[in-house]
Amino acid sequence: MRSQWIRPVGVAFLVVLLGSGCSRYILVESTVTRPVPRLAPDVTEAQGSVDARKRIRTLGLVGPESCSVLSRQAAPAADKSGAVDAVDCRAEVAELERFLAARGYAVLSWDNLRRMVQTNGMTVLQAARSLGADMVLQIDALKRFREAFGSDASWRRNYHSATVDGGIVRPASGYAGDVVGRWKSLASPNEALLMQRTRVGIVIALSAVRVDTGEAVWFYRTRLAAPDAGEASCRTLVAGKGDRWRRIDSKKGTGAAQSADPGRDDEMYHQLVRAVAEDVVQRFTTW
Repeated sequence: MRSQWIRPVGVAFLVVLLGSGCSRYILVESTVTRPVPRLAPDVTEAQGSVDARKRIRTLGLVGPESCSVLSRQAAPAADKSGAVDAVDCRAEVAELERFLAARGYAVLSWDNLRRMVQTNGMTVLQAARSLGADMVLQIDALKRFREAFGSDASWRRNYHSATVDGGIVRPASGYAGDVVGRWKSLASPNEALLMQRTRVGIVIALSAVRVDTGEAVWFYRTRLAAPDAGEASCRTLVAGKGDRWRRIDSKKGTGAAQSADPGRDDEMYHQLVRAVAEDVVQRFTTW
C-alpha cells in the first residue's frame, strides 16, 4: 500500500521538473570598432604662387592669438561636450619648426616674432620683414578635442552558452532570430556605456602669407582623431528559455565599457601633432 502512494507522487515530481525545464545561460560578447582615421586635409593654393614658394629661404611662424597668453599652468577648461577651444601651442609650433628646418628653411622663432610684435607695436608682417622672413606660416586655428564613438562604429556580437557565473561553455547555435534579438536588447545598456568611450583629436588650419605683399597664397586645414586603443568590448550574461530572458549580474558575465587610460591622451595627442606637422610641411614644400 505504501509503494502505491509513493509512485504517483514521484512521477508527478518528475513531470514538474521536465515541464519547467532548466534555465539556460547565454553570454553576449559585444565588440565595437571604428575605421582607422586618415589624414584628409583640405589644401588650397593661389594661382601663380608656385614661384613665390620657390623663392622662400626664411620663414616665420605665427600662432593663434590664444597662443600668446596660454601657459601650461593656465590651460583652458573643457566645455560640457569635452571640447577645448584653445591649447598651449608651443609643442605644435615646435614640431612645425623642426620639420621646416629639416627641409632646409631658416625658421624664425615664433616666440621671438611674437615678442617683437608685442614690444614694438608692429604688425606680424612688419616684424617678419624686419627679421628677413620671406613668408609667414600662420596658424589660424588650433584645437584639441575629444569625440565619442559615432555612427561609423560597427558592432560584432558573439553568443555563447555559459555557466551561471559567466564561464563560456560553447558557441550558442540553433536559436530563433527573435530570441537572439532579445539577447541584443538585454545587452544594449552595456553597449550604450561602451559607446561613451572617447578619443582625442586635433583640428588645425594654417595659411601662408607673403611678407612682401601680404597676400595669402596657400591654405591648409585638417581634422584628425586618434585611432582607438584596441577594440572596446563588454560582456552581458542573460538567463532564460523560450521567449523569456532576463539580464543577470555575475562576476564574469556583466561588464561595462573598458576605461580609456587618461594618461595615454597626451601621448596620443602628440603623435597626432607630429603626423599633422609632417603632413603640413610635406605639402607646403611641394605645392
